[in-house]
Amino acid sequence: MLFIQTHVRALTRLGATAARPALSASSSRAVRCVSTDAVSAEGGASSSSATTAAASTEEEAAIVSQGEQEALAGADVAAPPSPTPTAAEAVAAADVKIDGNRISTSDRNPFLPFKNPRTGNWMPAMSLRRQAQLAKAAQRVGMLDDLPPGPMVHKLQVRMARNEAALERENRMADFKARNGGGAMWSNLVAEVRARAKDGLPSTPASAAGSEVGKRVEALREASEQTAERLARDHFAKKGPYSGRNPRTMFKGHKPERQREQKLKDRAERMDAMDDTVREWRDGKAQTKKKLQPTLPF
Repeated sequence: MLFIQTHVRALTRLGATAARPALSASSSRAVRCVSTDAVSAEGGASSSSATTAAASTEEEAAIVSQGEQEALAGADVAAPPSPTPTAAEAVAAADVKIDGNRISTSDRNPFLPFKNPRTGNWMPAMSLRRQAQLAKAAQRVGMLDDLPPGPMVHKLQVRMARNEAALERENRMADFKARNGGGAMWSNLVAEVRARAKDGLPSTPASAAGSEVGKRVEALREASEQTAERLARDHFAKKGPYSGRNPRTMFKGHKPERQREQKLKDRAERMDAMDDTVREWRDGKAQTKKKLQPTLPF
């Protein structure tokens, strides 16, 4: 817009300069006409000279206004068309002003979709595969926190935090074991628990070894040991990868393997009735042959 206004002002000045000779020529002609009229009309009244001077002044004003109009018209005709925006101007036009803040396409987050507020079109985000590659590369050089927020960056940050927490737990456990005797601590703890369990049961006196009381104490001790084994077995069964799942549906095998048992059973039943089957087949074939024989002997 500034470029167009500059051109219009320059053309206006050129038109005014070109119109000055015409204005001076018209003024000289008007002066000569006035002087000729004054000489021819000797002794004329002062009123007629005043009227002639007023007419010449109006003529000069009309000529000046006509010259200005021609200069403006020439400026309008000579005004160049608006230039087409170049690539740099198109990139600059992508910057828009929203709420007093200037948003540039170069400042947007490439990990998230972006809506151009000027055109209303959405620009797609970078692919998740490429985001994961960039996040891993940044994590290797210690610049993961410098990346803009994105789904794969957040996922890697969560995983790294979880790994750090697990490593910290392992380190604390190793320090605890080192301070308390290492692996021997666990064996001592198990022995202590077993000793407490046995101490909780009443001891069987030697005099009552074969009596009814001794039998009940021994039965109670065996029941407690069996219960402990069952609880331990259930505990470790729940910790396994297949806990709570039916192994028959998980490890069902191939279909021929599953149907093999029924197939062998059906085969055995058919073999048991094979004599009857052969007899029926032979009788049917004989009847068919007899039916096809002619009734006449020749």
